[in-house]
Amino acid sequence: MISDLVLPIIHRCSFLHLYINTVTLNQLLTLPSKSLHTLQGTLVFVGDDTQIAGPTPFASAFESCPQLHTFAYITVGSYCVENLGIANFNVPWHQLTTLRLCSPSILAHECLDILRSCVSLRECRVDISPIDDLVLQRILERSRCPTILPFLQTLDIKFLDLKNDSCRFLSAFRFPHLRRFQPMVLVDAAPWPLPGVQSVLCDTIEELDLSGFEFPESLPETLALVPNIETLRLSNDFHKYPTIMHALGEGTLAPRLTTLYLETVENFDFLFDIIEARIAAASTGHGIAAFIKVAVLLDRGGDPPNEARLVALTGAGVQIRLGCPI
Repeated sequence: MISDLVLPIIHRCSFLHLYINTVTLNQLLTLPSKSLHTLQGTLVFVGDDTQIAGPTPFASAFESCPQLHTFAYITVGSYCVENLGIANFNVPWHQLTTLRLCSPSILAHECLDILRSCVSLRECRVDISPIDDLVLQRILERSRCPTILPFLQTLDIKFLDLKNDSCRFLSAFRFPHLRRFQPMVLVDAAPWPLPGVQSVLCDTIEELDLSGFEFPESLPETLALVPNIETLRLSNDFHKYPTIMHALGEGTLAPRLTTLYLETVENFDFLFDIIEARIAAASTGHGIAAFIKVAVLLDRGGDPPNEARLVALTGAGVQIRLGCPI
Protein backbone atom coordinates (compact mmCIF):
# COMPACT_ATOMS: atom_id res chain seq x y z
CA MET A 1 0.00 0.00 0.00
CA ILE A 2 1.27 3.44 -0.87
CA SER A 3 0.06 4.76 2.48
CA ASP A 4 2.56 2.46 4.22
CA LEU A 5 5.33 3.83 2.03
CA VAL A 6 4.49 7.53 1.98
CA LEU A 7 2.80 8.46 5.25
CA PRO A 8 5.68 7.57 7.63
CA ILE A 9 8.10 9.87 5.77
CA ILE A 10 5.95 12.53 4.14
CA HIS A 11 6.39 15.02 6.97
CA ARG A 12 10.08 15.15 6.05
CA CYS A 13 9.48 15.52 2.30
CA SER A 14 9.15 18.63 0.21
CA PHE A 15 9.06 16.85 -3.16
CA LEU A 16 7.47 13.53 -4.00
CA HIS A 17 8.47 11.63 -7.18
CA LEU A 18 6.45 8.49 -7.87
CA TYR A 19 6.59 5.87 -10.60
CA ILE A 20 3.35 3.99 -10.12
CA ASN A 21 0.54 2.11 -11.83
CA THR A 22 -3.13 3.00 -11.93
CA VAL A 23 -4.01 0.99 -8.82
CA THR A 24 -1.37 2.81 -6.80
CA LEU A 25 -2.53 6.13 -8.26
CA ASN A 26 -5.96 5.49 -6.76
CA GLN A 27 -4.34 4.79 -3.42
CA LEU A 28 -2.36 8.05 -3.64
CA LEU A 29 -5.38 10.17 -4.48
CA THR A 30 -7.46 8.77 -1.64
CA LEU A 31 -4.92 9.42 1.09
CA PRO A 32 -6.55 11.39 3.90
CA SER A 33 -6.86 15.13 3.46
CA LYS A 34 -3.80 17.03 4.76
CA SER A 35 -1.64 13.90 4.40
CA LEU A 36 0.55 15.74 1.90
CA HIS A 37 0.34 19.21 3.40
CA THR A 38 4.14 19.68 3.52
CA LEU A 39 4.64 19.06 -0.19
CA GLN A 40 6.03 21.74 -2.47
CA GLY A 41 6.18 19.56 -5.58
CA THR A 42 4.78 16.29 -6.89
CA LEU A 43 5.79 14.35 -9.99
CA VAL A 44 3.65 11.33 -10.84
CA PHE A 45 4.88 8.94 -13.54
CA VAL A 46 2.28 6.35 -14.52
CA GLY A 47 2.97 3.23 -16.56
CA ASP A 48 0.99 0.01 -16.55
CA ASP A 49 -0.40 -2.50 -19.01
CA THR A 50 -3.37 -3.28 -16.80
CA GLN A 51 -6.65 -2.14 -18.30
CA ILE A 52 -8.79 -0.99 -15.39
CA ALA A 53 -11.14 1.84 -14.67
CA GLY A 54 -9.71 5.29 -14.12
CA PRO A 55 -9.06 6.87 -10.70
CA THR A 56 -11.79 7.57 -8.21
CA PRO A 57 -13.46 11.01 -8.45
CA PHE A 58 -13.21 11.35 -4.67
CA ALA A 59 -9.60 12.51 -4.50
CA SER A 60 -8.66 13.99 -1.15
CA ALA A 61 -4.86 13.83 -0.97
CA PHE A 62 -4.19 17.26 -2.52
CA GLU A 63 -7.09 19.11 -0.89
CA SER A 64 -4.83 20.81 1.64
CA CYS A 65 -1.36 21.45 0.20
CA PRO A 66 -0.73 25.14 0.92
CA GLN A 67 2.91 24.99 -0.23
CA LEU A 68 2.41 22.99 -3.42
CA HIS A 69 3.83 24.92 -6.38
CA THR A 70 4.89 22.11 -8.76
CA PHE A 71 2.69 19.35 -10.15
CA ALA A 72 3.40 16.86 -12.94
CA TYR A 73 1.42 13.97 -14.33
CA ILE A 74 3.38 12.05 -16.95
CA THR A 75 2.44 8.89 -18.80
CA VAL A 76 5.30 6.56 -19.63
CA GLY A 77 5.25 5.52 -23.28
CA SER A 78 1.85 5.46 -24.92
CA TYR A 79 0.01 4.11 -21.89
CA CYS A 80 -3.40 5.72 -21.46
CA VAL A 81 -5.71 5.63 -18.44
CA GLU A 82 -9.31 5.74 -19.55
CA ASN A 83 -11.54 8.19 -17.69
CA LEU A 84 -8.59 9.65 -15.82
CA GLY A 85 -10.55 12.72 -14.72
CA ILE A 86 -7.53 14.76 -13.70
CA ALA A 87 -9.71 17.80 -13.06
CA ASN A 88 -11.07 15.85 -10.09
CA PHE A 89 -7.66 15.42 -8.47
CA ASN A 90 -8.42 18.51 -6.34
CA VAL A 91 -4.98 19.96 -7.00
CA PRO A 92 -4.78 23.63 -5.94
CA TRP A 93 -4.21 24.72 -9.53
CA HIS A 94 -4.38 28.42 -8.68
CA GLN A 95 -1.17 28.32 -6.63
CA LEU A 96 0.99 26.28 -9.01
CA THR A 97 4.00 27.95 -10.62
CA THR A 98 5.15 24.87 -12.57
CA LEU A 99 2.86 22.42 -14.35
CA ARG A 100 3.53 19.38 -16.54
CA LEU A 101 0.64 17.41 -18.01
CA CYS A 102 2.13 14.97 -20.49
CA SER A 103 -0.32 12.19 -21.17
CA PRO A 104 -2.92 11.18 -23.76
CA SER A 105 -5.12 10.34 -20.77
CA ILE A 106 -5.72 14.05 -20.20
CA LEU A 107 -8.46 15.37 -22.44
CA ALA A 108 -8.25 18.71 -24.22
CA HIS A 109 -11.23 20.20 -22.39
CA GLU A 110 -9.61 19.25 -19.07
CA CYS A 111 -6.41 21.05 -20.06
CA LEU A 112 -8.48 24.04 -21.08
CA ASP A 113 -10.21 24.27 -17.69
CA ILE A 114 -7.05 23.54 -15.70
CA LEU A 115 -4.95 26.18 -17.44
CA ARG A 116 -7.67 28.78 -16.97
CA SER A 117 -7.30 28.13 -13.20
CA CYS A 118 -3.49 28.33 -13.16
CA VAL A 119 -3.26 32.07 -12.63
CA SER A 120 0.16 31.89 -10.91
CA LEU A 121 1.84 29.71 -13.51
CA ARG A 122 5.39 30.55 -14.63
CA GLU A 123 6.39 27.36 -16.44
CA CYS A 124 4.11 24.99 -18.33
CA ARG A 125 4.52 21.86 -20.42
CA VAL A 126 1.35 20.21 -21.72
CA ASP A 127 0.18 17.68 -24.28
CA ILE A 128 -3.07 18.54 -26.05
CA SER A 129 -5.19 15.57 -27.04
CA PRO A 130 -7.40 15.62 -30.15
CA ILE A 131 -10.41 17.89 -29.78
CA ASP A 132 -13.97 17.34 -30.93
CA ASP A 133 -16.44 19.87 -32.32
CA LEU A 134 -17.84 20.69 -28.89
CA VAL A 135 -14.43 21.50 -27.41
CA LEU A 136 -13.52 23.54 -30.48
CA GLN A 137 -16.66 25.58 -30.01
CA ARG A 138 -15.72 26.24 -26.37
CA ILE A 139 -12.25 27.33 -27.44
CA LEU A 140 -13.58 29.71 -30.08
CA GLU A 141 -16.03 31.22 -27.59
CA ARG A 142 -13.30 31.80 -25.04
CA SER A 143 -10.99 33.27 -27.65
CA ARG A 144 -13.30 36.29 -27.73
CA CYS A 145 -12.27 37.02 -24.14
CA PRO A 146 -9.03 35.08 -23.62
CA THR A 147 -7.78 34.04 -20.21
CA ILE A 148 -4.62 35.96 -19.30
CA LEU A 149 -1.81 34.07 -17.55
CA PRO A 150 0.23 37.08 -16.50
CA PHE A 151 3.27 35.32 -15.03
CA LEU A 152 3.86 32.54 -17.57
CA GLN A 153 7.38 32.72 -19.01
CA THR A 154 7.97 29.24 -20.45
CA LEU A 155 5.49 27.27 -22.55
CA ASP A 156 6.19 23.89 -24.15
CA ILE A 157 3.07 22.53 -25.84
CA LYS A 158 2.67 19.35 -27.88
CA PHE A 159 -0.37 18.74 -30.05
CA LEU A 160 -1.05 15.01 -30.31
CA ASP A 161 -3.19 15.51 -33.40
CA LEU A 162 -3.82 18.27 -35.94
CA LYS A 163 -7.40 17.30 -36.71
CA ASN A 164 -10.21 19.77 -36.15
CA ASP A 165 -7.86 22.75 -35.80
CA SER A 166 -6.67 21.51 -32.42
CA CYS A 167 -3.88 24.10 -32.46
CA ARG A 168 -6.50 26.79 -31.99
CA PHE A 169 -6.43 25.69 -28.35
CA LEU A 170 -3.97 28.50 -27.65
CA SER A 171 -6.32 31.20 -28.93
CA ALA A 172 -8.23 30.90 -25.64
CA PHE A 173 -5.23 32.36 -23.78
CA ARG A 174 -2.86 35.31 -23.70
CA PHE A 175 0.64 35.22 -22.23
CA PRO A 176 1.83 38.83 -22.00
CA HIS A 177 5.21 37.99 -20.44
CA LEU A 178 6.11 34.79 -22.29
CA ARG A 179 9.87 34.44 -22.84
CA ARG A 180 10.34 30.87 -24.11
CA PHE A 181 7.97 29.10 -26.51
CA GLN A 182 8.27 25.58 -27.95
CA PRO A 183 5.31 24.29 -29.97
CA MET A 184 5.41 20.68 -31.18
CA VAL A 185 3.17 18.35 -33.15
CA LEU A 186 3.15 14.57 -32.92
CA VAL A 187 3.33 14.12 -36.69
CA ASP A 188 6.28 14.03 -39.06
CA ALA A 189 7.14 17.07 -41.14
CA ALA A 190 4.53 19.31 -39.55
CA PRO A 191 3.90 22.58 -41.40
CA TRP A 192 4.44 26.02 -39.94
CA PRO A 193 2.67 28.23 -39.02
CA LEU A 194 -0.12 26.39 -37.23
CA PRO A 195 -3.58 27.96 -36.96
CA GLY A 196 -3.89 29.72 -33.62
CA VAL A 197 -0.27 29.32 -32.57
CA GLN A 198 0.87 32.57 -34.16
CA SER A 199 -1.33 34.43 -31.67
CA VAL A 200 1.12 33.48 -28.92
CA LEU A 201 4.06 35.20 -30.56
CA CYS A 202 4.88 38.62 -29.08
CA ASP A 203 7.77 40.98 -28.42
CA THR A 204 8.56 39.50 -24.99
CA ILE A 205 9.69 36.16 -26.45
CA GLU A 206 13.45 35.66 -26.28
CA GLU A 207 13.65 31.97 -27.21
CA LEU A 208 11.68 30.18 -29.94
CA ASP A 209 12.00 26.50 -30.76
CA LEU A 210 10.72 25.49 -34.22
CA SER A 211 12.89 22.38 -34.52
CA GLY A 212 9.83 20.14 -34.67
CA PHE A 213 8.67 21.64 -37.96
CA GLU A 214 9.77 21.72 -41.55
CA PHE A 215 11.90 24.77 -42.10
CA PRO A 216 9.25 27.47 -42.44
CA GLU A 217 9.22 29.63 -45.54
CA SER A 218 7.22 32.03 -43.38
CA LEU A 219 10.16 32.44 -40.98
CA PRO A 220 10.58 36.17 -41.80
CA GLU A 221 6.94 36.84 -40.88
CA THR A 222 7.32 34.76 -37.71
CA LEU A 223 10.49 36.53 -36.59
CA ALA A 224 8.87 39.90 -37.21
CA LEU A 225 6.44 39.02 -34.42
CA VAL A 226 9.30 38.29 -31.98
CA PRO A 227 11.70 41.22 -32.56
CA ASN A 228 13.60 40.62 -29.31
CA ILE A 229 14.41 36.97 -29.93
CA GLU A 230 17.87 35.91 -28.77
CA THR A 231 17.75 32.10 -29.20
CA LEU A 232 16.32 30.23 -32.18
CA ARG A 233 16.09 26.49 -32.88
CA LEU A 234 15.46 25.33 -36.44
CA SER A 235 15.12 22.04 -38.29
CA ASN A 236 17.51 20.67 -40.87
CA ASP A 237 16.20 22.13 -44.13
CA PHE A 238 17.62 25.63 -43.72
CA HIS A 239 20.07 25.19 -46.61
CA LYS A 240 17.10 25.15 -49.00
CA TYR A 241 16.30 28.76 -48.15
CA PRO A 242 19.52 30.73 -48.62
CA THR A 243 17.76 34.09 -48.86
CA ILE A 244 16.26 33.68 -45.40
CA MET A 245 19.52 32.42 -43.90
CA HIS A 246 21.51 35.27 -45.45
CA ALA A 247 19.00 37.70 -43.90
CA LEU A 248 19.76 36.13 -40.52
CA GLY A 249 23.47 36.53 -41.23
CA GLU A 250 23.11 40.17 -42.26
CA GLY A 251 20.96 40.94 -39.24
CA THR A 252 17.98 42.19 -41.21
CA LEU A 253 16.12 39.32 -39.56
CA ALA A 254 16.30 38.84 -35.79
CA PRO A 255 18.95 41.51 -35.15
CA ARG A 256 19.22 40.55 -31.45
CA LEU A 257 19.75 36.86 -32.14
CA THR A 258 22.87 35.51 -30.41
CA THR A 259 22.27 31.75 -30.26
CA LEU A 260 21.29 29.50 -33.17
CA TYR A 261 20.59 25.77 -32.86
CA LEU A 262 20.30 23.56 -35.94
CA GLU A 263 19.39 19.89 -36.10
CA THR A 264 21.68 18.95 -38.95
CA VAL A 265 24.06 20.55 -41.44
CA GLU A 266 24.82 19.32 -44.96
CA ASN A 267 27.07 22.20 -45.98
CA PHE A 268 29.29 23.66 -43.29
CA ASP A 269 30.75 26.28 -45.65
CA PHE A 270 27.27 27.73 -46.14
CA LEU A 271 26.76 27.83 -42.37
CA PHE A 272 30.16 29.48 -41.86
CA ASP A 273 29.25 32.09 -44.49
CA ILE A 274 26.20 33.01 -42.41
CA ILE A 275 28.22 33.27 -39.20
CA GLU A 276 30.89 35.42 -40.86
CA ALA A 277 28.24 37.72 -42.33
CA ARG A 278 26.77 38.16 -38.88
CA ILE A 279 30.15 39.05 -37.41
CA ALA A 280 30.59 41.69 -40.11
CA ALA A 281 27.08 43.06 -39.56
CA ALA A 282 27.64 43.31 -35.80
CA SER A 283 30.80 45.34 -36.34
CA THR A 284 28.91 48.13 -38.12
CA GLY A 285 27.48 49.47 -34.87
CA HIS A 286 23.88 49.40 -36.12
CA GLY A 287 22.54 47.48 -33.13
CA ILE A 288 22.98 44.03 -34.61
CA ALA A 289 24.15 41.40 -32.14
CA ALA A 290 26.89 38.96 -33.07
CA PHE A 291 26.33 35.24 -32.79
CA ILE A 292 27.72 33.95 -29.51
CA LYS A 293 26.82 30.30 -29.98
CA VAL A 294 25.94 28.14 -32.98
CA ALA A 295 25.19 24.51 -32.17
CA VAL A 296 24.51 21.58 -34.47
CA LEU A 297 23.03 18.31 -33.25
CA LEU A 298 24.69 16.17 -35.92
CA ASP A 299 25.78 16.16 -39.53
CA ARG A 300 24.57 13.88 -42.31
CA GLY A 301 27.91 12.41 -43.17
CA GLY A 302 28.85 15.04 -45.74
CA ASP A 303 32.14 16.90 -45.97
CA PRO A 304 33.62 17.73 -42.57
CA PRO A 305 33.85 21.38 -41.56
CA ASN A 306 36.83 23.36 -42.81
CA GLU A 307 39.20 23.30 -39.86
CA ALA A 308 40.80 26.69 -40.61
CA ARG A 309 37.44 28.47 -40.86
CA LEU A 310 36.24 26.72 -37.70
CA VAL A 311 39.30 27.87 -35.77
CA ALA A 312 38.98 31.43 -37.13
CA LEU A 313 35.35 31.71 -36.10
CA THR A 314 36.09 30.29 -32.69
CA GLY A 315 38.88 32.81 -32.34
CA ALA A 316 36.41 35.57 -33.21
CA GLY A 317 34.40 34.64 -30.14
CA VAL A 318 31.75 32.31 -31.59
CA GLN A 319 31.15 29.06 -29.73
CA ILE A 320 30.55 26.45 -32.42
CA ARG A 321 29.40 23.17 -30.97
CA LEU A 322 29.01 20.09 -33.13
CA GLY A 323 27.15 17.01 -31.98
CA CYS A 324 25.40 18.70 -29.06
CA PRO A 325 21.76 18.20 -28.04
CA ILE A 326 19.36 20.94 -29.04
